[in-house]
Amino acid sequence: MRIYAPDRALDGTGIDLIMDVSNENLAALASGPDAASTWVRDNVLPYPGVRIKYIAAGNEEPDAGTGSILPAMQNLNGALLAAGRGDIKVSTAVKMSVLVSSSPPSDGEFKDAYMMDVPRLLASTGAPLLANVYPYFAYDNPSDILLSYATFQPGTTTVGDNNGLTYTNLFDAMVDALYTAMEKAGSPAVPIVILESGWPSDGGVGAGVQPEPDQRRRQWHPQEARAARVVHIRNVQ
Repeated sequence: MRIYAPDRALDGTGIDLIMDVSNENLAALASGPDAASTWVRDNVLPYPGVRIKYIAAGNEEPDAGTGSILPAMQNLNGALLAAGRGDIKVSTAVKMSVLVSSSPPSDGEFKDAYMMDVPRLLASTGAPLLANVYPYFAYDNPSDILLSYATFQPGTTTVGDNNGLTYTNLFDAMVDALYTAMEKAGSPAVPIVILESGWPSDGGVGAGVQPEPDQRRRQWHPQEARAARVVHIRNVQ
């Protein structure tokens, strides 16, 4: 479950939570350890019964603010460790545009230098990369991407990569492109947690199409993909 501020109503529920740090707060947290310590003191320590699993330092931070992501993450990690809450992992939430290309998945590569450093930090702390993966945003030209392929429909044509892998849906291909980028950044073991996904009910080409019932949990709820570079995402939780 994703929250944007601590909530005592979740105390003792045992629900694993992802808590956001707003983009507006990143620069302050990046400025030094004291700001991060204050944030942890105010937003984490008063809620020992709230089960925070991950902290997302920013969500799809625009280009102008990306320089704050890594130092904010580093300062938050230090503050959590100093407060005895090293069990909480710090990451950041990215969208697919952090890649130079996502098709084919084997071409996946981060386009900006900071996204070479973020995976290394995640690897050192055992945190995952948080990703917002919306197949609909890639489905902007039906002549190139079949609607059935984008919505997990049965019997869809498989799409091959030039490395021998094939994909039966767009979601898996997009996630695998992120894994490829992680490999190229030198951090192949960092897992990816899907923070956001979905499909519009109205207002655009292909809107309103429902995924197959057995795929709805995969498309609409956060999940953790633990296996990199596979045809299908395995061990989804």
